[in-house]
Amino acid sequence: MTKDEAITTLVQLFDEHKLTFRNIKLLREVFDEAVLACDEQRSENEANYHMGRSAMPSLPSRNVEDDFYDAMESRAQQRLKKAGVAASGKALAAVTEFAIELAEFTPRDFYLID
Repeated sequence: MTKDEAITTLVQLFDEHKLTFRNIKLLREVFDEAVLACDEQRSENEANYHMGRSAMPSLPSRNVEDDFYDAMESRAQQRLKKAGVAASGKALAAVTEFAIELAEFTPRDFYLID
């Protein structure tokens, strides 16, 4: 998701739910807590799946996504190093994001979703 897509998604969310500016302010204040709660639930869903207690989760946990991004960044760094390019952390992150966007990876690449 690009920055512009993220902004558009949030504007649509605010509009569809007819949120007041006070509601939006509250969402902003609790956003990090909500992200943690979401990640915890996804991790539990993933654990339940691996223990055979539930179906495959529809979305990956933060660990699955982080591992994917870390692996992509490592591959980008190796490729740049091989070409004789010493990239800064910021440049490496930008190259990694570009490669992921170019390949059009989505959560469907992590899990088979029906």
